[in-house]
Amino acid sequence: MARKDDPRVIATLNEWATAVSQDLEMEQVFDEDSVGMYLALTGAAAVEVVRPAAPFVALFAGYLYGAGRADSLEEAADLAAQAMRRHLPVKEEEE
Repeated sequence: MARKDDPRVIATLNEWATAVSQDLEMEQVFDEDSVGMYLALTGAAAVEVVRPAAPFVALFAGYLYGAGRADSLEEAADLAAQAMRRHLPVKEEEE
Protein backbone atom coordinates (compact mmCIF):
# COMPACT_ATOMS: atom_id res chain seq x y z
CA MET A 1 0.00 0.00 0.00
CA ALA A 2 1.33 3.44 -0.95
CA ARG A 3 1.94 6.00 1.77
CA LYS A 4 -0.18 9.14 1.63
CA ASP A 5 2.91 11.28 0.99
CA ASP A 6 4.19 8.97 -1.75
CA PRO A 7 5.24 11.24 -4.65
CA ARG A 8 3.28 9.05 -7.09
CA VAL A 9 0.11 9.47 -5.02
CA ILE A 10 0.57 13.24 -4.84
CA ALA A 11 1.32 13.44 -8.59
CA THR A 12 -1.84 11.44 -9.36
CA LEU A 13 -3.89 13.68 -7.07
CA ASN A 14 -2.46 16.84 -8.64
CA GLU A 15 -3.19 15.61 -12.17
CA TRP A 16 -6.71 14.52 -11.21
CA ALA A 17 -7.57 17.79 -9.42
CA THR A 18 -6.29 19.86 -12.35
CA ALA A 19 -8.24 17.77 -14.89
CA VAL A 20 -11.49 17.87 -12.88
CA SER A 21 -11.27 21.62 -12.24
CA GLN A 22 -10.65 22.20 -15.95
CA ASP A 23 -13.54 19.89 -16.89
CA LEU A 24 -15.83 21.86 -14.56
CA GLU A 25 -14.57 25.05 -16.20
CA MET A 26 -13.63 26.50 -12.84
CA GLU A 27 -12.41 30.07 -12.95
CA GLN A 28 -9.38 29.12 -10.87
CA VAL A 29 -7.92 25.73 -11.78
CA PHE A 30 -6.65 23.53 -8.96
CA ASP A 31 -2.91 23.28 -9.38
CA GLU A 32 -0.21 21.67 -7.25
CA ASP A 33 -0.20 24.60 -4.79
CA SER A 34 -4.00 24.55 -4.42
CA VAL A 35 -4.00 20.80 -3.82
CA GLY A 36 -1.34 21.13 -1.12
CA MET A 37 -3.21 23.99 0.52
CA TYR A 38 -6.49 22.04 0.65
CA LEU A 39 -4.74 18.90 1.91
CA ALA A 40 -3.30 21.00 4.74
CA LEU A 41 -6.69 22.59 5.46
CA THR A 42 -8.59 19.31 5.55
CA GLY A 43 -5.81 17.61 7.48
CA ALA A 44 -5.97 20.33 10.12
CA ALA A 45 -9.74 19.92 10.40
CA ALA A 46 -9.37 16.15 10.77
CA VAL A 47 -6.82 16.55 13.55
CA GLU A 48 -8.02 19.69 15.32
CA VAL A 49 -11.78 19.04 15.19
CA VAL A 50 -12.71 15.44 14.31
CA ARG A 51 -11.79 13.38 11.26
CA PRO A 52 -15.21 13.74 9.56
CA ALA A 53 -14.83 17.55 9.67
CA ALA A 54 -12.33 17.44 6.79
CA PRO A 55 -14.79 17.50 3.88
CA PHE A 56 -16.91 20.11 5.61
CA VAL A 57 -14.10 22.65 5.95
CA ALA A 58 -13.43 22.18 2.22
CA LEU A 59 -17.15 22.67 1.56
CA PHE A 60 -17.12 25.89 3.59
CA ALA A 61 -14.13 27.18 1.62
CA GLY A 62 -15.83 26.26 -1.66
CA TYR A 63 -18.98 28.06 -0.57
CA LEU A 64 -17.02 31.20 0.31
CA TYR A 65 -15.32 31.22 -3.08
CA GLY A 66 -18.46 30.35 -5.04
CA ALA A 67 -20.55 32.96 -3.24
CA GLY A 68 -17.97 35.62 -4.03
CA ARG A 69 -17.03 36.11 -0.38
CA ALA A 70 -13.41 35.28 -1.23
CA ASP A 71 -11.49 36.45 -4.29
CA SER A 72 -9.39 33.29 -4.61
CA LEU A 73 -9.24 29.69 -3.49
CA GLU A 74 -6.36 30.66 -1.23
CA GLU A 75 -8.38 33.38 0.49
CA ALA A 76 -11.36 31.02 0.84
CA ALA A 77 -9.17 28.36 2.46
CA ASP A 78 -7.68 30.94 4.81
CA LEU A 79 -11.12 32.24 5.85
CA ALA A 80 -12.41 28.70 6.41
CA ALA A 81 -9.33 27.84 8.49
CA GLN A 82 -9.77 30.95 10.62
CA ALA A 83 -13.44 30.15 11.27
CA MET A 84 -12.60 26.52 12.01
CA ARG A 85 -10.03 27.56 14.62
CA ARG A 86 -12.43 30.03 16.25
CA HIS A 87 -14.81 27.13 16.88
CA LEU A 88 -12.53 24.29 17.90
CA PRO A 89 -14.20 21.84 20.26
CA VAL A 90 -12.94 21.74 23.81
CA LYS A 91 -11.00 18.53 24.17
CA GLU A 92 -11.44 16.57 27.34
CA GLU A 93 -8.24 16.06 29.27
CA GLU A 94 -7.03 12.49 29.41
CA GLU A 95 -6.61 11.08 32.87
